[in-house]
Amino acid sequence: MKRLILMAALMLGAGAAFTTNELPAFGADNGTVEATVTVAGGLCLQLGASSVDFGTQDFSDVTNDAIAFSSEFSVENCGSDPHAVWVRGTDATAVPGPGATWALQGPLGGAAVSPYACDDLDFGGINTYFMTVGGTTFSSFADLSTANSFLVDQVPAQHDIALSAMLMPCTGSDGAGQTMGMDMTFVALP
Repeated sequence: MKRLILMAALMLGAGAAFTTNELPAFGADNGTVEATVTVAGGLCLQLGASSVDFGTQDFSDVTNDAIAFSSEFSVENCGSDPHAVWVRGTDATAVPGPGATWALQGPLGGAAVSPYACDDLDFGGINTYFMTVGGTTFSSFADLSTANSFLVDQVPAQHDIALSAMLMPCTGSDGAGQTMGMDMTFVALP
């Protein structure tokens, strides 16, 4: 009789186990355990815009550097640690492609581009453009290249306003009448 009661209790216990979310893995040759970790503090960079528009611009020529300015956007340290903000750019391509391509030239190393970059093809030329990012709330700027360039140091919760300037390619470049797209990638580094 005790044996019968013990069997009934085991069957009820097993039945209760099947009604929960944890089912026994009968005959499984492996299993998975999910794991999580919460990272304390760290670097965080928040941009106030996902895109900027330089409008419709003319090409530069030997008597006119066509310089376009973006709208302002914010760059904020949303983390708990200080960091340096670095920025890099990409070549410009027709949107939608295929079409024209302009090579991003830089950095200029503080060299004066004006007057008239198209007079000095070391600083301008056919199917090449320059871009810089600077601050309206900080005094530094970064000439963009495809490698990271230093922009500004930020402490936690620092909110800066930046804008970008672009020197258009010289007359004779591809892309007349097309929309050109390029990226600026901002990176927070300790």
